[in-house]
Amino acid sequence: MKDLQTFRIFLLMLVFLGIVSLGVGLSLFSNSLSDATTSIISKTNPNFNVDFTKTPIITNMNNVQTGDIIPERNVEGFTAKPAVIDNMGDPKLKDIEVTFSEPGQSLIYTLYASNVGDTLAYLKSITFSNVLGENNYKICIPQDTTTPSLVEEACKEVTISMEVGNSGIQNGSITSIQNHILDRHASEKINLIIDYKINATRTDGPFLVKIGDISLLYTSMD
Repeated sequence: MKDLQTFRIFLLMLVFLGIVSLGVGLSLFSNSLSDATTSIISKTNPNFNVDFTKTPIITNMNNVQTGDIIPERNVEGFTAKPAVIDNMGDPKLKDIEVTFSEPGQSLIYTLYASNVGDTLAYLKSITFSNVLGENNYKICIPQDTTTPSLVEEACKEVTISMEVGNSGIQNGSITSIQNHILDRHASEKINLIIDYKINATRTDGPFLVKIGDISLLYTSMD
């Protein structure tokens, strides 16, 4: 009789452990499925699309223009390459190069993030990628006979900042952004500012500043 009672207790324990294990497994599967669903919705939703554009959406999305972005300089006497829009994947601005010659020179690249899809878009992060083959998103290269040590000091005081919509000035990458919404069929202005500070070290010749690709991640869920 005692053996039968012991067996029943053992059997009940096995059933209990089985139920607990099943519950944990279902919970993990549910979380995994939820995460996967979120990822799929944000990346493959056919109605979701945010691109960089030269002009904002006004009334007709067919009139939105893409192409190179020519910067506006504050003074003459230095040069800058047009930046290139790349909308393959997350919208990206690349090939950003400026040649400064003296402190106080600055420029602004102006473009737009345009929600050409049919769903709300949420800005989640801003990424300043390193220059290809380098360990920094900003590098400075002496030109002609400019003294490298002076360029090294001046480079420390060349700032790169970005303003997206009404988010305020941002410096460098931001990995987590909340409550930044871009409405359907709407655009928000982006200003990329590169500034050789007025009180920075003065070099004895021009130097090239290269900036790595800058990308914005928008998703269809906040």
